[in-house]
Amino acid sequence: MRLDRRYPARRRGAVAVMAAACMVALLAILAFSLDAGSLMGERRHAQATADAAALAAACDLYDNFWTYSGADIPGTAKASALVLAVPFESTPW
Repeated sequence: MRLDRRYPARRRGAVAVMAAACMVALLAILAFSLDAGSLMGERRHAQATADAAALAAACDLYDNFWTYSGADIPGTAKASALVLAVPFESTPW
């Protein structure tokens, strides 16, 4: 039995509309957070690769310091950095 008969069909379907709007907003926030997490993971991987390549070049320069006075004359430091960085660059994650 209805107590208020003045507005019998006024709010009919309002809950379904609000639920649909909230679900769209919730799915948009979920998609954004997953995408941002993926981008942060890729950035961290790229930074780790760059750090490892720089460390490899620095180690090569340190090993050959007395021979070349700290300069990369034969290009071995660059080559060792590229050898280390290129395999990591092609990984899918």
